[in-house]
Amino acid sequence: MINLIGITGKKRSGKNYFATACMNELVRLGHTTHQDAFANELKLEAANMLANFGPLTMSQYLIEFEGPNKSVYRPFLQWYGTEFKREQMGLQNYWLIALRDNLVSCVADFVFITDARFLNEAAFLRKRYPTTIVRVSRLDYMSKDPADYHLSETESIRIDADAEIEAKSTPELTVKAALFAGQLSEAAQA
Repeated sequence: MINLIGITGKKRSGKNYFATACMNELVRLGHTTHQDAFANELKLEAANMLANFGPLTMSQYLIEFEGPNKSVYRPFLQWYGTEFKREQMGLQNYWLIALRDNLVSCVADFVFITDARFLNEAAFLRKRYPTTIVRVSRLDYMSKDPADYHLSETESIRIDADAEIEAKSTPELTVKAALFAGQLSEAAQA
C-alpha cells in the first residue's frame, strides 16, 4: 500500500528539498520512494504548447521552467494552470486526474507529492490513499514577488496539515527531514 506524503507551502519554502531529503533517508532505511507533482503534467502541456510557437524545443522549455529563468515562466504557468484550465475551462480536477493516472502504476512504499497547493488537491490525496499532509516553511525567506499573491500560493494556507516543518536554514531542514522520514518508517513498520 502506498503511503502518500503531500507537501504544501509557499514557493521557495523547501518543499522539493524536504521531499528529496526524506526520500534519501527512507531509502537508507530500506524503503522504496517516488516523487511526483500536480504541476508535472502542467509543465509538459505548457512546454509542448510554447514549443509550437517559440524558439525552444519542449525539452528546453522544461529545463527553463526549473532553471535560472524559473521566475520568468512562473506567472505564465500559474495563469495556465489556474485561471485558464481550472477557471476559464472549468476543469477543477484536471491536474488531479493527471496525477491519479501517474499513481496507478506506482509501487513505491512512499510517494511524495511536492506541490499540494489547493484544497481540492489535499482532499484528493486524502480520499484515495493513506496520506500525511506536511506544511514546509522557511523562516529565513521573505519574498516581495507579486506572484506570491496568486491563488496557487495563497490557498495552501487553508490546507489542514498533519505536520508543520519550519526551518531557518537548509541544514536545519535536512535534519528535520531525516527525523520525519524516521517517523514515517517506524509508522509503516508498526
